[in-house]
Amino acid sequence: MRWLTVSLSACLALFLVESAFLLWPASTVSDNPWYLSTGEALKRDSDLPWLRPPGIEWSGMSRGDLAMETNSEDPYAAMVTFQTDHQGFRNAEHRDFAECLCIGDSFTEAGNLPIEKTFVRLIEEESDMSTRNLGVAGYGPPAELVVLEKFGLPCKPQVVIWQIAETNDLDDAMFFVQWQQAGRPDVLPGFKDASLSPRSDPQHRSPLHLFYDQLVPEIDQWPFRGVFTDRGETEHWMRFEMSSLPEADQHPGWPVIEYSITSGAKLLRDRNIALVILLIPRKLRVMGGYCDFAPLQIETPDGPYRIEHDLPEGWELPEEARLATKLGELCDNLDIPFVDATDALIGQASRGTLVYQPMDTHLTAEGHQVVAELLINEMSVINRFSTNSDAKSE
Repeated sequence: MRWLTVSLSACLALFLVESAFLLWPASTVSDNPWYLSTGEALKRDSDLPWLRPPGIEWSGMSRGDLAMETNSEDPYAAMVTFQTDHQGFRNAEHRDFAECLCIGDSFTEAGNLPIEKTFVRLIEEESDMSTRNLGVAGYGPPAELVVLEKFGLPCKPQVVIWQIAETNDLDDAMFFVQWQQAGRPDVLPGFKDASLSPRSDPQHRSPLHLFYDQLVPEIDQWPFRGVFTDRGETEHWMRFEMSSLPEADQHPGWPVIEYSITSGAKLLRDRNIALVILLIPRKLRVMGGYCDFAPLQIETPDGPYRIEHDLPEGWELPEEARLATKLGELCDNLDIPFVDATDALIGQASRGTLVYQPMDTHLTAEGHQVVAELLINEMSVINRFSTNSDAKSE
């Protein structure tokens, strides 16, 4: 009877503790609200599918998007503070004016890295130009054109860096058009005007769940991953996105991108503002050639588990069909600088530098440093050209 009483008391105590963790309100969201999948840190806007509310401030360990997709632990998660300025963009300071504006999507907003390690801030530190980040995750070129007109031009910049993503900008451009044609509806599940709601994942706070994790280690069953060995001979399991890329000029989003950049270039040229187009390649293009995709066999309590890893057939496009090629031709026609970060990032990967995050589709701090150096070099050329032109006109 004594043992039965102790056992029942222990079970009751454990039940009460677990219930408390389920019901006790959390002060922050469980994952970085920068990711659209959290459904947080978003608000409605009359001209855009969503905007960030001003004055957001969230701090925590930021898991990668490919870890969140399977609700997996991320050993590379870093402490990040995600905050927004007076207009809802990711800046530590409220600025009405800036010499250099950066517009783009999640690669520019870079909410999964400390703000001081993003290429936007690195440009400011290394070029002495004041910068402002106007990137928002999930945007495509037509949405970025709206940002340029609505928020960028009032900043009276000298140069605008317009970042394009190879991964999804063709789809995002088409999505924006479809959103407009549908009457600008709410586009995210559970979408609501809110800064941050007090929720968290009770599993990650539960003592029982944590104890179970210690007894039964998580098995990474991501279907497409390879091993990257860095210059220090450390091996990293790299998860890769599994979508294939369409041929750029056959995609209905390409005319939308072409129109958006052409319109933005004219707006800026009329105001004597320099424009630089920046392309960030997909992770697989940069890291895939330096990963070992050999099959992996894992011993589990139920027996051996074999995971086949290999580069999917047809993942690569002919050079003439790639988004980089079409962008290069467009920039040549518009006589604007085009910075394709692909070769520089591949060069660093070939030397063992981890330029993309293993559990995420986005760049590491080292990847942002590579991009920043390319842009600073390009802007120094623009400045020298402008100086020479002014001297000749005088």
